[in-house]
Amino acid sequence: TEYGIFARTDFLSNLQGWAELIDETGGKMDQSYLQNHFDQPARLALQGLNIALNTIQELPYMVMQPRSLAAQHPELSEVPNSPVSYDDVWLSIHESRRSNLLIRSIFNWLDDIPKS
Repeated sequence: TEYGIFARTDFLSNLQGWAELIDETGGKMDQSYLQNHFDQPARLALQGLNIALNTIQELPYMVMQPRSLAAQHPELSEVPNSPVSYDDVWLSIHESRRSNLLIRSIFNWLDDIPKS
């Protein structure tokens, strides 16, 4: 999954900080660009993409978001000259569910996602 650094377009000229994105297992992606940009620690640590999305829609902060998610929100812009990061997505199922049509459709959808 491609991650970019996004903020609300209205706030781009007056960003006041950044929010750290923490995944459900407590792991952290490399967010050193954000730390270096502001030369200060994150103002918030957020667990979950939707919470991070809601935060940058309301506050003048920037945060890492999957490009595919941010593209669904026209009020957001990618921060100019910011890096792109990649994170793996893992999916596993029990062998007994292999024939499940819903599970199969999810695998097919994942296979159709453009890879860079």
